[in-house]
Amino acid sequence: MDTDRPVRSPRDRSPLFQRDGALCALIGILLLPQGGCAKRAKGKHTGGLPLDSGLRSDDSGRSDTAGHDSGAPDSGLSDTGDSGGEDPLERWSGEAVAEIWSTGELPGGELGARLVWSDAGLWVAAPGGGGVVQRHPDGPRYGGASETAHLGMALASRGAAVLAGAWSRDGGDEGAVYLLSADGTDAVVETDIAPLVVVPEGAVGMILHGSGVGEHVGGWLLGLPRFGGDRGRVVLYDADTGAEQAVWTGESVGNLAGGGLTTADLNGDGMEDLVVGAWGYSGFSGAVQVSFAPFDGETSLADADRMWVGDAFALAGFSLAVGDVDGDGQDDVVVGSFGDTRNGSGAGALTVVPGASDSAPLLDFDAHRLGLVPDAHFGSALSVADVDLDGCADITVGAPDASTGGVVQLHYGPIEGVGTTGDAMLVDPEVGAVAGLGTAVGLDADWGWVAGAPDHEAGTGRVLFAAATPPPLP
Repeated sequence: MDTDRPVRSPRDRSPLFQRDGALCALIGILLLPQGGCAKRAKGKHTGGLPLDSGLRSDDSGRSDTAGHDSGAPDSGLSDTGDSGGEDPLERWSGEAVAEIWSTGELPGGELGARLVWSDAGLWVAAPGGGGVVQRHPDGPRYGGASETAHLGMALASRGAAVLAGAWSRDGGDEGAVYLLSADGTDAVVETDIAPLVVVPEGAVGMILHGSGVGEHVGGWLLGLPRFGGDRGRVVLYDADTGAEQAVWTGESVGNLAGGGLTTADLNGDGMEDLVVGAWGYSGFSGAVQVSFAPFDGETSLADADRMWVGDAFALAGFSLAVGDVDGDGQDDVVVGSFGDTRNGSGAGALTVVPGASDSAPLLDFDAHRLGLVPDAHFGSALSVADVDLDGCADITVGAPDASTGGVVQLHYGPIEGVGTTGDAMLVDPEVGAVAGLGTAVGLDADWGWVAGAPDHEAGTGRVLFAAATPPPLP
């Protein structure tokens, strides 16, 4: 494994495709709510980043946005309107011209390959080489301990802090997870900050989730899809002691279980359940496996309580997000399948699975959105939040390998049927299309809409931002 390899697309950054380029070629490289959406009040962050800069009416290149349909038939955009019974906040429509929040400093640093909102604002990683993790724009900056650490190849918010994973501690196969403070000073992990957990096997490709499940909701989760010959493993850690509280292993070798990871109460018992993406399942059809709380000891995901399986070569479960998309009061699971072939090989897809759904093929569900073109890898990254505050969660999704430059769409919930259109698309104010845009995305009702483009300008990378809602028309 070449740990210096740049992170340029789902093909390159995923544990499978880093290992086996021949296999990459083989697979083609790949509800409407009852009663509508109930509008809710908007909460406020009391600290962190100022958001009054937003998007201005005089931003260059902006035209016919702020709630008006662009009408471009080939743009992948449409205005779905308000499906609820009450008026939501203003919605983006058409091209949302972004602000450039950050541009990388070094070729190959790949700024924006990972990013996540926290209580203190936005954390951004440039994990190329040793890796850097920083709270934007002027928060503490943390560096990797070695030239091949790849610090920040996994990020998860944890209050105001962030969990950050490094694939290598000293150039070897041993990785680590660190807790980085929003109030700290610039530092180097290992030298200045001890790891929370040392990962002796399967660190490459790790996934982090900043909260726990069951009786340990205050804990956190680590997904290791490369563990045990790509069988995969998920570990629940106690918040206070750091001890392992529960472990789930993949059903069989090659499943890559833990390659996607989230939590939700899907059976209504008041406890968070585990939702695992195993995107290598059944010859890369992929699957999402659900285990109901409570948890104890070690469990095989062969005993999962529910499983939603992708179509051939869909790589279902590569990305996962949770939110009440259909407005029925229960969380739904949004599944990214970046290899989905319905709109061409590797075009990709997302599927909204209602939270109460029994085991079924993903194609049996009602709500799907597909990538616009082959090899776009739509669904490589997902984030969910109710940004228009109508009671239905909204979805932003990345398609970083679209041939004309990466695409980031916003889909307002609820969604139904099968289509390729989104409500808005994030656009760079300088160059429009940006290579790799959508490798990472983040959506927050208070903070806003962000996306990373780690391939920009020889891999220096870029981070784009738009406010959660558009500014008023002049």
